Amino acid sequence: SSTGEAPNEAPATDMSDMSKVGRVDPYLPSKSLSEFACFDISDPANPVYLGSFGQDGYYTTSRLMDGILYLISGYSIYDFDSIQEGEPRTYVPTLYGTGSAKAMEAADICILPNPNALSYTVVSSFDVAALARLDQKSILGYTETTYMAYLGLYLAVSEYGEKEVDSWSHQQNPDRVTTFESTTSTRLVKLSLDQGIIDLVAEATVPGTLLNQFSLDEFAGCLRLATTISPSVYDIIDEGPLGKRTEWYSDTPTTNAVFVLGGNLQTLGSIEGLAADERIYSVRFDGKTGYVVTFRQTDPLFAIDLSDPSNPQVKDALKIPGFSSYLHVFGEGRLLGLGMAADENGRTHGMKLSMFDVSDPLDISEKHTLELGDAYSEALYNHKAIFVDVGLGYFGFPAHDGYTLYRYDDQTGFSLAGRLKLEADSAYYAYNLRGIRVGECFYLCSSSGIGVFDLATLDALAQVEFAADTTGAGPTRKL
Repeated sequence: SSTGEAPNEAPATDMSDMSKVGRVDPYLPSKSLSEFACFDISDPANPVYLGSFGQDGYYTTSRLMDGILYLISGYSIYDFDSIQEGEPRTYVPTLYGTGSAKAMEAADICILPNPNALSYTVVSSFDVAALARLDQKSILGYTETTYMAYLGLYLAVSEYGEKEVDSWSHQQNPDRVTTFESTTSTRLVKLSLDQGIIDLVAEATVPGTLLNQFSLDEFAGCLRLATTISPSVYDIIDEGPLGKRTEWYSDTPTTNAVFVLGGNLQTLGSIEGLAADERIYSVRFDGKTGYVVTFRQTDPLFAIDLSDPSNPQVKDALKIPGFSSYLHVFGEGRLLGLGMAADENGRTHGMKLSMFDVSDPLDISEKHTLELGDAYSEALYNHKAIFVDVGLGYFGFPAHDGYTLYRYDDQTGFSLAGRLKLEADSAYYAYNLRGIRVGECFYLCSSSGIGVFDLATLDALAQVEFAADTTGAGPTRKL
């Protein structure tokens, strides 16, 4: 509920009645709804439904920190005919508890200058142990990228604009030519998180667009971010009675930048004009150092010294064929790269693993590489598909019709530990294939089943197949 009273006395629900689980009535069927449901799993064989909370909008993402869950959704109003005066639930986001629903209070809705869309970003916080709603805020506008740190929650969205840079006519021709430049930028909103209490701190705009959440990082009270700046220029030619036509061209190359912002998102320092005619393919920040990969024909891995927020500096740039689309700190002085191999002309020819030696930011090198026969993996664009265990030297990701698990040793380099497959996935490529280690076992999960493997031998220990739903009551399990 929006007032903070939690359904602490919610009746326990037997999991055999799935129709009672996860419903936060009353709700409007025409709306999208994101929900947080809580279960008591102290007895794993008999989980008990305790209660749920929800909010308007499609699920964007969520974060869990210090026992507090932050749920983020995006809510848009598409049917303006449904808006009713005096009925806030028809035009502002609604918050739900078990058996209750209430429109957000005006004090919890933040309206920034020049909102980018007719939609809301809804952020709620919950005490998981107490099953209580703590706070909520809604920002008018759309969010693309979410990054959370101990000092704040950052919401980012790309914005596109244009400005007139020239206007002229031919001396012997009445045609009027107006030149415009289109620009890209990123709008940032910072929310503070004080034990679940959410407050709007600041908003700012920086040139360029982000690649993903790894393009943002908070360290020592500063926000560091990397963007790609892609301006373009075009002419609109007014030919009088013949009308107007547009001619596109660009004399400004794509460049990249790194910005360091203070606690109120004020710019403290920056590096601009980085890697002309290339764009960012991956970013990783590690303490006082930032690593940025750009690509066109070769893969420059830039090591950037961020120890002085007012004066960030590029310390080294390693140029090798191909690129890394994902970077992961792999122990002290090592950086794992997953991406694509390429020839000298920039043509890719399969996936590639790289282990970079970054022990000396002034002299980074590629210590080991391994080119793979696999041409594609979900891990190239979705970091959640990647399993990494630095302590044991394992990492893996889905490829082809199964899951590939690798090991890394600092002396011998990369080696294939094995290719795993679920019996339930034998007929097709598994959707959302994920790997995780628990103790000495490796668990492989997909939409069709779960498999357990001995990590030392990769022998299959057990498999559970999810039977197809033929009743409409929900998925069942076939042991």
